[in-house]
Amino acid sequence: MTKTSEKIENFAALFSEGTQMCYRGHIHHFFDVIDQEPDIYFDNEQDIKQDLNTFFIHLRDKENKPGSTIQTTLYAIKSFLIEYEHEPSRKYWKRLMRRIQGTRTATKTEIPKPAELREILEHGNLKARTLYLVLSSSGMRIGEAL
Repeated sequence: MTKTSEKIENFAALFSEGTQMCYRGHIHHFFDVIDQEPDIYFDNEQDIKQDLNTFFIHLRDKENKPGSTIQTTLYAIKSFLIEYEHEPSRKYWKRLMRRIQGTRTATKTEIPKPAELREILEHGNLKARTLYLVLSSSGMRIGEAL
């Protein structure tokens, strides 16, 4: 577990509770991957471009994160860097963002055809059929119905 960092806590305090939790996680992860201490990171000359690149490659190749997750994570890191006046150049940031593939959602919403609906209903028990009919007739998502 990463120890508490004053810089990260001060930065996180600028946001809502949910955002704080996400940003803390992303920023701690960044510093774990590049093996640096957040509270002294800016004291020395750091190659921020190289650190961002290392983190990007780690997320993409070692953790196989989807493009949208990588993008969100990197934007949290960028906000942290900006807060401490170490913003990466626009040119570099644009190049880094172009390297991210698959930033669109991976799921597609398709309405089941009557034949597919009939097949699903044939194999479900009473509870499953009831739930599926409610979902298909109302347009509710599964999370809204449960």
